[in-house]
Amino acid sequence: RTPCFLARYLHESGFHLTEGMLLAEWSPDGKRRELIDVEEHVAVPAALFVIPDDYTVLHTSK
Repeated sequence: RTPCFLARYLHESGFHLTEGMLLAEWSPDGKRRELIDVEEHVAVPAALFVIPDDYTVLHTSK
């Protein structure tokens, strides 16, 4: 694991969303993700938002 990985996914996992939703993201390895389509008022199953009972949450102190 690289320092970038640890910073992004462990120490400050939500930092990149503090200013809003990203429209495009580039990784150090050259991978790119881009939001290209949005649908509003779409009905989705409530089960998509259920956290499994065996899900573990780890909290780190700053």
